[in-house]
Amino acid sequence: MGAYSQFPDIPDLEYPPPTLAEIKNQIMKLQKNKSPGGDGIQAEIIQAGGEGLHKKIHQLIKGIWILEDIPEDWKTAVICLTHMFSTWAVSLGGIRRSGSESGRVTINTRSTTVHSGYNANTLNNDIAVIFLGTNVQLNSYIALVNLPSRSQAGNSFEGQTATVSGWGLTADNGNTASTLQYTTLSVISNSLCQQYYGGVIVSSTLCAIGSNRQSTCNGDSGGPMVIGSTDSFTLIGVVSFVSDAGCSSGAPSGYARVISFLDWISSTAGVSIS
Repeated sequence: MGAYSQFPDIPDLEYPPPTLAEIKNQIMKLQKNKSPGGDGIQAEIIQAGGEGLHKKIHQLIKGIWILEDIPEDWKTAVICLTHMFSTWAVSLGGIRRSGSESGRVTINTRSTTVHSGYNANTLNNDIAVIFLGTNVQLNSYIALVNLPSRSQAGNSFEGQTATVSGWGLTADNGNTASTLQYTTLSVISNSLCQQYYGGVIVSSTLCAIGSNRQSTCNGDSGGPMVIGSTDSFTLIGVVSFVSDAGCSSGAPSGYARVISFLDWISSTAGVSIS
């Protein structure tokens, strides 16, 4: 993530090693005070079953569902989700990419659903869900992010300050972050974003820009864009793309506009959205 801030280190919270039964009933929650003003909005997905492991970041929307975008570095999402890898390992309860952390657990799953309208060329409908296949016990490590309500359907969120986070590159020619990073961006109008990207910006796209060239970067795909405050974050975007000119170019970054996909999320994940 370009122009990032690092979450402050705090002592590990006391948390006994989980039993097998507990692992099957837990999903990710960022450790207290390590997220940008809140908790439980981000998880790490490891694709297992091929040479090498690719890590992406996702959001828990209900106890057994993870909402994600389609990784940009794969040719097609459907091949990636249904053919290239047979198992997805969802790493939960930590903010570091490797090493042990109190409360860190892993859930393996094989069930995914890609939006049928996903376009690999334009990145429209850049969204999918992963089904964890087990109920989730919420606790001090595990919480949910709110989805927008249907009453917010006409809200463009233009001008609002949003927080994005991820383990992506810390600079265009830098390394991926070992600890979860975050920055704040301002949501801009789609008409302004079209001046940068043209017709690929559609109503279901959301764009944001940093005040000092802050941006998401390669490897942040799938991460959450949230508004709100502690214990009341609302997910308004899912990280989708950055400019070919670079993460530090000052150009807007693009997101799947979650409010445009409420019907799809509701029917696919079986959640009721009021």
